[in-house]
Amino acid sequence: MFTLATIREVAEAANVSIATVSRILNDDQSIVVLDETRQRVVEVARKMEYQPMKRRSKKAYVKKTVRAWKIGILTWNNTEDDQEDPYFREIIEGIQAKAEELEMHVEVTLRLRRLQGEGALEQLDGIIVIGKSTAEDIEALYPHPNIVFVDQSPDKSRFDSVLADLDQASENVLQHLMQLGHKKVGFLGGREMTQYLHQRNKEAVDPRLTYFIRFMKERNLYEEALVFLGDDTIGDWSSHAGYHMMKQALAQGELPSAFFAASDPIALGAIRALNEAGYSVPHDTAIVSVDDVEFAKYVTPPLTTTKLYGGQMGRTACSLLLERMEGRDVPLQVIVPTTMIVRESCGAKAAHSD
Repeated sequence: MFTLATIREVAEAANVSIATVSRILNDDQSIVVLDETRQRVVEVARKMEYQPMKRRSKKAYVKKTVRAWKIGILTWNNTEDDQEDPYFREIIEGIQAKAEELEMHVEVTLRLRRLQGEGALEQLDGIIVIGKSTAEDIEALYPHPNIVFVDQSPDKSRFDSVLADLDQASENVLQHLMQLGHKKVGFLGGREMTQYLHQRNKEAVDPRLTYFIRFMKERNLYEEALVFLGDDTIGDWSSHAGYHMMKQALAQGELPSAFFAASDPIALGAIRALNEAGYSVPHDTAIVSVDDVEFAKYVTPPLTTTKLYGGQMGRTACSLLLERMEGRDVPLQVIVPTTMIVRESCGAKAAHSD
């Protein structure tokens, strides 16, 4: 009996992720890949006679009684944000890949900063919300219980949520720096904001900063002057912000022996500012960050960082949403662990190669 190729088999043969296969074959114009990669995926899919779900003939399937669930993705990031910091893009790709596997259809992707087309939400069976929102705002857009929040948990007594373990990530970074002998450690971070649809955004607590302050105070090592945060002028989580935060640190005079950068893009900007000023990383000051985005291993020096599994968070959110749509009433909160990736920016050599 003839068996259709699966998206996972195409991804393995083309040496790319399932999400990349899905987005290329569904003609997603927002994906950024090399022409060579795009051509390879298309060619592999052609040879394996694979067709995306939406293009397959119904004749290829045995009739099913399973409902074709329609879901939506709501995110506060715009496409420019996704290019600057791929963390949220990886979450979306994880959702799309898992939805493809589960034969769920992502009908709508709404960018909440420029809200248009919210009327389409009424046709959906459930939604996944990425970024910090209030439950009240989201319920005003989608007054139904099938909602999963990713990267936030505005009301865990009612809604499912998926979070990265940022406390563990911060512990990894700071313990690693302590083991390397660093006592004077600075912090480079952005402001976390709770986004509102119809009123001014409010600053929220960043778990990385909170953990850093507590950890350093417990050891009598905390210096407020060594904490540098983004603002309305320089931004928050971008390389641009990291560059200007490090400029501020340089202007103060003597640098700490190490910095905890709250994201990889911030670390990248900080390294550039140090290089321009004639400082060497990690010889003059070490840098350890959080994310482990694709470019982290390719910068000079390669970044020591704590990996956040954005793709897995998206996949988990999709699975939770399916359970809710199928009738689960008890809300669940999933906290996804992180992994320390040791490279060269901390001054220690990796225990394993990338």
